[in-house]
Amino acid sequence: MKKTILVIGAILLSSYAARAWQTSEQMRSGVGTAFHALSGFKPRVSTGLKAVQVQRDKSFRPKTSGSKLIHLTGYTFVSGDAFVRRDDFYAMITVSGWARLQDQEGRTWDGWVRVSDTGFYYVGSGYVSGIARPYAYVSLYQDGKYLGTTSIEGSIYVSGFNTGGRVSLSGSGYVSGDLYVESGSQKTSH
Repeated sequence: MKKTILVIGAILLSSYAARAWQTSEQMRSGVGTAFHALSGFKPRVSTGLKAVQVQRDKSFRPKTSGSKLIHLTGYTFVSGDAFVRRDDFYAMITVSGWARLQDQEGRTWDGWVRVSDTGFYYVGSGYVSGIARPYAYVSLYQDGKYLGTTSIEGSIYVSGFNTGGRVSLSGSGYVSGDLYVESGSQKTSH
């Protein structure tokens, strides 16, 4: 085992030493080659899938039946600030963040969604914490065809400090939502 580690160490050290003796021209050429190799890079986003944030319509009712379920999940970091007076014990604080959504098949839906929540927090001590429930309404499209609108929401623990009347909260977690569609309106492979 020790011999193996010594051999690997010697190889790494010799490769580092060889690179250290390169001229600046050789180094620039190597960097150019590395960037050229990235030119074919394509992110894992299906261009036919799009999530668009929308305002809530009073008549909005999520569809609770259909032949195919699209389960959406996204990870978000939320944060927010508020200013309070010294004699305040509670404050209304809005936290918000951005999420990129993925479905149960691992496909990423193009578009960032802003999630937010406004809640009351006890700010009478130096440490402030609570549960935020950020949400947003999202319309889904596949190849330009409207699939439906749903809500995404989460329950995220946020915490922070009250320093001299400025309260800063932050936290991270998942938001999710479901949309039922008819099987003919969504292709199952991409």
